[in-house]
Amino acid sequence: MSKPSAAPSWVSEISSENRFRSASPALRERVLDEQVRSLYAVTRYAFRTSLVFAVLVYFYFLGRVPTLWLSIWLASVGLIAVARFLASRRFFDEPGAEARRAWVRLACVSMTAQACSWLMVLLFVEQTGAAADASMAVFLLCALAFGGFAVLGFYLPAYLSFAAPIFLGLWVWFGWTSISADWFWLMAVVAFGSLAIIGSAVGYTRILRGTLLLGYQHEDLIRRLTEEKERVQVTLRSIGDAVLTTDVQGRVTYVNPVAERLTGWRNEEAWGKQLEEVLHLIHDGGGERITDVVSRCLEREGLLVLEDEISLEDRRGERESTVEVTASPIRGYDRQIMGVVVVAHDVTELRGMARVMNYQAQHDPLTGLLNRREFEASLWHALESARREKLQHAVCYLDLDQFKLVNDTCGHSAGDELIKQVGVLLHRRVSESDTLARLGGDEFGLLLHDCGLERARVVAEEFCEMMRSFRFDWQGKLFNINVSIGVVLVDGTSSPSDLLAAADAACYVAKDQGRSRVHVVLPHDRELAHRHGEMQWVSRIQQALDEGRFVLRYQRIVPLRAGENMVEMLVSMIGPHQELVPPGSFLPAAERFNLVTEIDRRVVRMVLERLAAADTVLAEMDVITINLSGQSVNDESFLDYVLATLDDTGADPQRICFEITETAVIAHMERAERFIQALRERGCRFALDDFGSGISSFGYLRALSVDYLKIDGMFVKNMVNEPVDRSMVEAIHQVGHVMGIETIAEFVEDEETRQMLEDLGVNYGQGFGLHRPEFLDKDVYGRIAAPQPTA
Repeated sequence: MSKPSAAPSWVSEISSENRFRSASPALRERVLDEQVRSLYAVTRYAFRTSLVFAVLVYFYFLGRVPTLWLSIWLASVGLIAVARFLASRRFFDEPGAEARRAWVRLACVSMTAQACSWLMVLLFVEQTGAAADASMAVFLLCALAFGGFAVLGFYLPAYLSFAAPIFLGLWVWFGWTSISADWFWLMAVVAFGSLAIIGSAVGYTRILRGTLLLGYQHEDLIRRLTEEKERVQVTLRSIGDAVLTTDVQGRVTYVNPVAERLTGWRNEEAWGKQLEEVLHLIHDGGGERITDVVSRCLEREGLLVLEDEISLEDRRGERESTVEVTASPIRGYDRQIMGVVVVAHDVTELRGMARVMNYQAQHDPLTGLLNRREFEASLWHALESARREKLQHAVCYLDLDQFKLVNDTCGHSAGDELIKQVGVLLHRRVSESDTLARLGGDEFGLLLHDCGLERARVVAEEFCEMMRSFRFDWQGKLFNINVSIGVVLVDGTSSPSDLLAAADAACYVAKDQGRSRVHVVLPHDRELAHRHGEMQWVSRIQQALDEGRFVLRYQRIVPLRAGENMVEMLVSMIGPHQELVPPGSFLPAAERFNLVTEIDRRVVRMVLERLAAADTVLAEMDVITINLSGQSVNDESFLDYVLATLDDTGADPQRICFEITETAVIAHMERAERFIQALRERGCRFALDDFGSGISSFGYLRALSVDYLKIDGMFVKNMVNEPVDRSMVEAIHQVGHVMGIETIAEFVEDEETRQMLEDLGVNYGQGFGLHRPEFLDKDVYGRIAAPQPTA
């Protein structure tokens, strides 16, 4: 089979020229600059040859050609040669002195001048007329033209500037001179040789440019590869992961600094060793060594991720790191696998943080006990075991009885310390098989595994007894801390939330029955049913708040004598089926489960917005009263909310009167005084509601700045038939009259009661006998009264 022949030279020339033309402008400029630089570099040495030939020609024709002619010619050749030499010196001494085009023009002009000086030899031949002189002259000029290719071929324009005038002069001389047939063939040879050498010069220049271009491209490639290698090396040295590379036999070829630190092997020490000898990987679960990373990666021919939890042990066994390991094949230029890169990401700190975060997610930060979420997860497992294995478990819901007293008296720091001490105390008494958790606030949960109801009662009673003997000491103040406990059986038919709700309700029954006791949930438990009913209101109230289903009603407060037009705002809830829910149904549960303040906020906002908008009903009233709960008065943020709402709505504060019950004021006397004072400074008024129901009513009245006393309805409703009640009403009115406070009698149900109040001098009356509550928005009444659509 014959070998393929080499490509002809013209193919190389064309490919070189095409390569040159397709190169970037910067590379083409570099090639041209190198051609000019080579031209001037050779010129520094070629001028000597010119001078030697000129001297030889001078002596050859001396005696046969006038000496003056020869001297002038020799001087011109020498001057041109010296000028080229000096230009070459300046080119290299001052490489940036002139533009490249100027240097090229200078070289071409000097070459033409040099060629013309050599053509003057033909004039010497004409002078002598000898055939031998003619042959010598033709030989000399052809030798100079052909020899100049070696010197000037680096740059085609410069060579043509020298050779073309010589060949052209020879052709003109041949044509001018009468020659024989032998000379004709010599002329033909010279003509063919000139064309051949010029053609070769063109091809040589193209190949030269292609060669120079390849050289520069190769140089750039080497530079880029060197830079890329340096970048890779710097990246590998700077990366935070351990990186090791191997050949296909698993021999280590590179170890970066992080890998050196984790493995204990330096790069030069590890080179050539098997990967398993350098990289000690161990399964966290079973402790087995991992020795097949390279083989598994080569077998897969792609990314290998070791998904198990893996430890990396250093060469001395003194340090162990948790790592995530991946391996990828390294492919060569031909896409053949030439090795493997193994990356070990150190996750020791990350796993430690994950364990800490997992602990924090499962435990209460104050006590270190399990939190509510983990307790509910334990309840799920208990429910599953109760269903599958028919086991009995019990849940105890513990609530501290005096926690609020400690918090209010000594502050939150004392409350936190109390919770921590109680947590430690409870934890000491809980067996390892049971689960104790802090559910929130001062509430704890205890899951008694494999425990019947009676045994759970005994355990709960022991906890109550333990807490009775506990004394909490805070800065010299001693507090008796008791606990109320609700106990419910895990029967496998409920959910964790249902179990906790039932246990919570049982705990509150224990509190209602006198605190520091245990209430066990039994079938048909009436107390629990009542408590559970109240708890059901929590979600209904919250849903109504979220959906804006609270509406306003108003009831007039009628002047019994001359007085202002007054009205009391009443709040009602619209049920999920558009039924009207009276305040007495939801307010007790709202107060018990701390939702009443949010209801008060909604009422204040609605009333002030309607007042600012000049509502038809409210616009006729001089005073609009709003009921506030004791929780709201005791809440510092609620006062800020009322003040901000007054500013936002622009309602007239002098037309607003807040009603506060006497019991709420007595329970929080100092805060009530601050609350009243702050709003009175804005112009608001205050009424003391249900006055007379407290034992110390008159004593507290002096300390409060109120505008109205609302006489408790329990005295008013029977005053016609009960002289004692009538006397109480009269006494309250007289006290208010003496203190300059107007009185309002509640529960005025008939005309006889109204007349008696008027005779006593009471200022205002309120009740169904004077005005029944009405909806502030009439369309609300229409929606409630309308029949509900059927499915």
